[in-house]
Amino acid sequence: MTDPSPQRAAETTAGTVVLLEAPPTGAGEAAVRLIRERDHRPVVLTHPDGRMSGETAARLREAGALISHCRTDDTDAVTAHCRGVEGLAAVTTLYEFSVQVAADAAARLRLTGPDPLAVRRCRSKALLRAALEPHEDLNAVFGRAETVGEALAHAERVGYPVVVKATTLAGSAHITLCATPADVARDAGRVLALDGYLGFEVPREVLVEEYLAGEEFSVEIFHGQAVGVNAKVLGRPPRFIELGHEYPARIPAALAAELVRTAERAVAATGLTWGPAHVELRCRAGRDRPRVIEVNPRVAGDRIAELVRLADGVDLFGAQLDALLGRRPDVRPKALGAAAVRFVPSPGRGVITHLTDPGDLAALPGVREVRFQRGVGDRVARMLSNLERLGHVIATGRDTAQAVERAENAIGRCAVRVAEPTSTDGP
Repeated sequence: MTDPSPQRAAETTAGTVVLLEAPPTGAGEAAVRLIRERDHRPVVLTHPDGRMSGETAARLREAGALISHCRTDDTDAVTAHCRGVEGLAAVTTLYEFSVQVAADAAARLRLTGPDPLAVRRCRSKALLRAALEPHEDLNAVFGRAETVGEALAHAERVGYPVVVKATTLAGSAHITLCATPADVARDAGRVLALDGYLGFEVPREVLVEEYLAGEEFSVEIFHGQAVGVNAKVLGRPPRFIELGHEYPARIPAALAAELVRTAERAVAATGLTWGPAHVELRCRAGRDRPRVIEVNPRVAGDRIAELVRLADGVDLFGAQLDALLGRRPDVRPKALGAAAVRFVPSPGRGVITHLTDPGDLAALPGVREVRFQRGVGDRVARMLSNLERLGHVIATGRDTAQAVERAENAIGRCAVRVAEPTSTDGP
């Protein structure tokens, strides 16, 4: 049952750390446990409309969090709520859609945190492109549109194929590779018609970008400096669904150094030089320089941060917590090995009738974490974004190749069956 009185701080803690929302992947529970280990009291604020699942809330409580309801999409409401929290030490989040409110509220409360203007530049893909415009070698050619006609005009100027994007969403939602004017009209129209997404408002705008070919990577940043390079495994175009990550990336040292330089220049250009950043880049090895896809003003999601912890011994949220509480973060890699995550894709529309027992996968060599967000009896949809993935497996190894082999072995043993739907799902 939700405690309606988060103001009652435990006497044994040094203060209260407020988290806005929490992802369903397990990162929230890990953060709660770490806050408690640092002798602070974790309070998780979640929107009263029930956007946090009951399972996620139960796991957060089990980890030791007090959960309270608040309009987490409203800076005024969050600020007012936090003013009543006894011993308030920090306001922060791991959740993409809450990073702006968390930064704004922390600033109003005169607490440590990232520059809210820098966060705003990064949360909007359109503002990010504008911030990178003086640095042509970092950026993609782009255009921002408020109508389908404007989107088509930008696509003609940029040159096909183009990528059409919603500007403030996450998890590869509404990001599509478009090869023709008909594709652009269809996908830009869908974005511009959105009334909301997961309960959040969506600006009536769309970004049209040149398609940056090549492999995709992310550089994990803290206080403006790179911690390491992660390699992504993506699904087939026209969508960009993330099916896995490998850390550290299996690439030549020269390419890794170039990715690091590019990512560090990007966060400097946006002003996001406090705390964590997750910078996504693309390049064709040996053919061109890396260019920026996104700069995310938060610890990496998709369990990438857990891969970094397992492989390098660097706890990125722990570093964030240290910085919030005025301590010196330690992000020096320890080179413990390697780690990889693979996601379980939805096999299509229908109701799950069979799903391998996660305990069977957890017993396999090198497997460190198995988690499903869906189970038998749940309805699933075809893969349109990361949101349709069913779960994940994390494995470790002496090197990246072994970690990948173990993760893929586990995913290969994961059987999912769905029944034919009785009615047609939406597009």
